[in-house]
Amino acid sequence: MTRLRTDRLHRPGVAGRLACVSVLLLGLAGCASEPVVEKSAEPTLADLPAGRVPAATGSVTGDGQQRAIEAYRDYLARYPDSPDRNDIRRRLADLLVKTAGYELVDLTATADMTDRRRSSAMQHYREAITLYEQLLREQPDHPGRSEIYYQLSKAYEETGQPERATAVLDTLITQHPPANTRLYSDALFRRGELQFDAGHYAAAEVSYHAVVELGSHVAVYEQSLYKLGWSRFRQAQYERALEAFFTLLDAMLPAGSVPEDQLDALPPADRELLADVFRAISLSFSYLDGADSITAWFRHSGPRHYEQRIYLDLAGLYDSKQLYTDAATTRLALADRVAGSALAPRLYIDVIRSYRQAGFQGRLMETHAAFVERYALENEFWRHHATADLPDVVRQLEDSLIELTQFHHARYVKEGTAGDYGEALRWYRTSLQMFPDTARTVEIHLQLAELLYARGDDAQAVPEYEQVAYGYGVHPRAAESGLNAVIACERLLQQAEVAGGEEWQSRCDALAIRFVANFPQHPDAAVVLSRTGAGLIERQQAEQASRVCRDILDRGDSVSPALRSAAWILLAQSSFSLQDYRAAEQAYREALAVGGLDVSRRTAVSQALASAIYRQAEQQQAQGDHAGASRSFLRAAEAAPGSPVQPVARYDAAAGLLEQEQWDEAARVLGQFRKEHPAHALQTEVTRKLAYAHVQAGRALDAAGEYEALAEVHDDSEIRREALLQAADLYRQAGHSDDAVMVLERYLARYPQPVGEAMEAMQQLAEIEAGRGNAERHQHWLQALIRSDAEADGDDRTRELAARARLALTDYRIAEFERLDLGEPLQKTLDSKLRAMEQAIGELEAAAAYGIADVTTAATYRTGDLYYALGQALLESPRPKGLSDEEQERYNLLLEEEAAPFEDRAIEFHEVNVRRIRAGQYDRWIEQSLAQLGELWPARYARAEQAGTLTGNAPGAAVANPDYRQAMTAMQAGQYAGAARLLEDLDGPAGESHAAQLNLAIAHVQLGNNADAGRVIHRVLAETPDDPVARNLQGILHRRAGRFRQARDAYEQALRLRPGYTMAHINLGILCDIYLQDTDCAMRHYRDYLRLSAGDDRRVALWLADLEQRQGDR
Repeated sequence: MTRLRTDRLHRPGVAGRLACVSVLLLGLAGCASEPVVEKSAEPTLADLPAGRVPAATGSVTGDGQQRAIEAYRDYLARYPDSPDRNDIRRRLADLLVKTAGYELVDLTATADMTDRRRSSAMQHYREAITLYEQLLREQPDHPGRSEIYYQLSKAYEETGQPERATAVLDTLITQHPPANTRLYSDALFRRGELQFDAGHYAAAEVSYHAVVELGSHVAVYEQSLYKLGWSRFRQAQYERALEAFFTLLDAMLPAGSVPEDQLDALPPADRELLADVFRAISLSFSYLDGADSITAWFRHSGPRHYEQRIYLDLAGLYDSKQLYTDAATTRLALADRVAGSALAPRLYIDVIRSYRQAGFQGRLMETHAAFVERYALENEFWRHHATADLPDVVRQLEDSLIELTQFHHARYVKEGTAGDYGEALRWYRTSLQMFPDTARTVEIHLQLAELLYARGDDAQAVPEYEQVAYGYGVHPRAAESGLNAVIACERLLQQAEVAGGEEWQSRCDALAIRFVANFPQHPDAAVVLSRTGAGLIERQQAEQASRVCRDILDRGDSVSPALRSAAWILLAQSSFSLQDYRAAEQAYREALAVGGLDVSRRTAVSQALASAIYRQAEQQQAQGDHAGASRSFLRAAEAAPGSPVQPVARYDAAAGLLEQEQWDEAARVLGQFRKEHPAHALQTEVTRKLAYAHVQAGRALDAAGEYEALAEVHDDSEIRREALLQAADLYRQAGHSDDAVMVLERYLARYPQPVGEAMEAMQQLAEIEAGRGNAERHQHWLQALIRSDAEADGDDRTRELAARARLALTDYRIAEFERLDLGEPLQKTLDSKLRAMEQAIGELEAAAAYGIADVTTAATYRTGDLYYALGQALLESPRPKGLSDEEQERYNLLLEEEAAPFEDRAIEFHEVNVRRIRAGQYDRWIEQSLAQLGELWPARYARAEQAGTLTGNAPGAAVANPDYRQAMTAMQAGQYAGAARLLEDLDGPAGESHAAQLNLAIAHVQLGNNADAGRVIHRVLAETPDDPVARNLQGILHRRAGRFRQARDAYEQALRLRPGYTMAHINLGILCDIYLQDTDCAMRHYRDYLRLSAGDDRRVALWLADLEQRQGDR
């Protein structure tokens, strides 16, 4: 809304300003403020005697005004009783108001100067107010009182006293209405402005209405109408506001010309005013019933030539508020008002554009449909308009039809609703009927066919596709449509029950042939031919397919390469179906040689070629030609890079090469598989086979790398986990301990569960660090093992690992014990060594507490060994200096007494181990305990089995052989290693003789080469199973391996073969005595041995006596 200032409504003309200047130059008077009033009958300054009137010079503005003001003030001060004082005061007050006004509107001053001038203006206004009020008090009937009241209200308003200004104007209007109509109307208007600004809209309405009632000749008539409308608007009296606004529009835009032209001819201020009026009208109608209110208004008040502007402005207002539906309703209402005009369809176009911009899809489609229904080309509208004159409307018709088809088509595809299908079909038909030959007709017709196809109505889709393909001449979508006709026809045939199936089959074949004939360069022409031929083959009409192919091939170069390739492919497929894989291979190669295939088709043919070769490989494999099969498998793999056949063929080729022990070639093929088929399901097996090939070829490091790579890429976490462990193991085998550590630590970071497997990895890390001599890291992993078992709900394996870790940690305690030497003072160093021993024994007891058999025996052995070591340390400790011989002897006896209990404790612990044999337990720790007991208590435990030194009965060939004789000499001298080498190198009859083999076995037994001895004995027994010497040796090997029952069987078998075989008796006696702890058996065989050897062996006699004593003690 525009705020109007009354001081801008009327300005003095040039003549009036010059008159004021003349008066001032005469020094007689200032120029009174407007409005100008009739000359008073009272005397004026011109009638005063000369010399009494102050002289004034200069301009009427600026300094001249100020001098005039000062002159008036001086005059009043000098002549307070002058009969002209009221007239002078009046002129001074008017001049003060005018000067204040100039000061307020002066825009040339600086900010500081502006503040001073504003203060000066306020002082002038206040002085003027004082003068006016004095005049009105002293001369209430002053002839210029109307002007004085008017000027006084203005001064009040400018000094921020609107209530007083309004009160003064009320007095002027009601008590002293001026005869001057202009002054009266100005006063009413100024009062209305003050009331409006104060928010007293009802009162303002009265003031503005009073001005309007004065008539249109009043200068502020139009402004009053404008403000009258706004006063009513602010009171929500929109219909009454509209009366004022429309009255103003009718006054300023009289009928008879175009409103836009009228507006352009108006001054800018009036154009601005009317623009605001139109806006106010739009707002008023928006608060009523919108477009319906407009229609009702004009129906009641009659049409206006600016009526369209009212509708369009309201629509624009709604648009600005994003009330697109209301905007559309308004435009459509206008379209109804101007239904037969060219504007009407364009209003619909605007609505369509608005709905599209707003994204109101549903309303957009409704408007499209209404637009098409109303302005279809066959409708009445076009009898009065030429399409050439409205190209935008025709274009929108086609666009609307297309959007309607696309909308319902898309929604049908998405939701499958029958209603959308019917609507899409209707609009497609309408579009083709209304626009049968536009640039978009072919596309619309094709989409109709697509809709029918999507619906599954192939019987209707086929002729529509066919019409698009062949009914519109040459166009870009023709070939596609011809192909789709073939596809729809083929799908129709796939239905379970189709009427006229054989006829449709014939039609489909005809469509395929027509497609190939009309579009021979189409990329799918060969595919269509191939599919048609494949159908013939599938229907067991391979001969017919072959004839079609050969007819094509017989045409030579007149046939496109693609079709020629397709013919070769069909021939290959026919041969393949007849299991003639060589012929199929040849035909596929011909197809590839012709060319003209796209990448996907060439790939498919290559795959088929690979399949034909693969089938040949399978045939060769079935015939036992493994080498030929491997070659064919590799040929198949190379025939179709990237095909599904390729990885399988390579895998099968590699498997065959592994069977043929061609490790390097197998590794190459598997590596190629690994590289080119990283995501294949056989990757796990490939990796394992590749690792196996590397291992067999002595490439553990390469195998480790394969497993490590597998651990990073495989989808199965279990396989990744196992692969890391395998990689670590292989790195260890290859001597790459750093890599092994890295892999194992990565394993632990990724797979802390299951605990058992994680502890296995820790065990390996501990072993590696021990091997590298890294004591700190070794102990770290040992402690980690113990901690992991303690924190988890472990099983037998975790307890075993923890037990072995605990046992391994005792090595560091034992090492600390061994590091401490006994010296002077003996007691102090002995205490330190005792404490170290106790700590080590504590660790050993903790390890034994896990209940793991061999850990317990190891702990027992080491405990006994610690006691023995401490006793030996005492005996070997340095003697005090300065002892006499006698004192030295007594000191030595004292040390022996101190050391004896430790040796006894050592024997006790070793015997604990030995007693475990009876429970079926035997390991290297028990064996070492036995060896230690043999040293500590030889009378009871020093037992040596007898293997013999050599055997006679060598054949003449052996005796004649100098190497054999040298070997026998070496054995007699106890030089078993040299004898074994000589006997191993014997060849021919001498080396193969029973005596040579048996003596070789004896040599290996004497040397402790149990594996070599076992190998030779196995060979001997295979030839002579009843050889007692071999059985005796076999018993020794069984005993060494802890197979005591088998050892007893072997000894007893030897004795059955040779009852007087003393070596078997003594060995069996030792077995029963020490290992089986069968006293009766041991005594019996000791006695037999002594009887057979005539009692010459004092050692055995002592053994027997010891047994008899122990038995008696029991």
